[in-house]
Amino acid sequence: ITMQYGFSHGDKVLSALGAALSRLYGNDALVGRIRGYDFVLLRQYSEPQEIPQLLNRIHEAASQLGVIDGIRSELYLSVGVSTYSECEDVYRQEQLADARVQNAHNERISSEFDFSHAGKLFRVYDNLPLSFSVYELRTDPETQRIDAYYLYVNARYAIEQKKKPKDLIGRSVREVFPDLEPEWYEMAQKAAFLSQDVIEENVYYDCMKTHYRVTASQIIRQGYCAFTYQPLDGPFATKGDA
Repeated sequence: ITMQYGFSHGDKVLSALGAALSRLYGNDALVGRIRGYDFVLLRQYSEPQEIPQLLNRIHEAASQLGVIDGIRSELYLSVGVSTYSECEDVYRQEQLADARVQNAHNERISSEFDFSHAGKLFRVYDNLPLSFSVYELRTDPETQRIDAYYLYVNARYAIEQKKKPKDLIGRSVREVFPDLEPEWYEMAQKAAFLSQDVIEENVYYDCMKTHYRVTASQIIRQGYCAFTYQPLDGPFATKGDA
């Protein structure tokens, strides 16, 4: 969200999340943002079955933030729960919660990542007025050649490429664009495996007959990357950019 809309908007989303959590549990829990985008909620419980109910309500609140400054915002949180009775030590309790947050995060982005889940994870980009797509990079065991597989495309990407999202998700880029320049794969590989920075280039793709301002960056974890494409010429170019 910060990459697409800036730090100021990211802070507003975090503030909205904090407010949502406070509305849920502000009267019978301590809710706080402790660092970066990490939140803590301290609450007593009477029965163990209250814990899954607590988790469900937290996830629901994060996924229903609504429109913030004209941009629809839905968050998918990694949550870890620990109880004092597990260890009878506050410091150890915090360590357990942190470890479980990381486990929840790793499970969500595991190598068995569900393609159908990607649509939910990246839904915030559906109406982005810029072509946005996410790829998983794999090496072909026979040719040892890198290929990229569509994990997600937004509406603008599908319109510009004159294709339906459902006809792209899960397919390889080499299958969809067999004549795509090798430079695209070099950029994707660098973004997915080698660089933590956003890569930006002006590129002409002959198979699309269009000049683009392209950005690529790692997303989810190593092996995945996201691209944005801003046409600099052609029918979808922004006025004044050509």
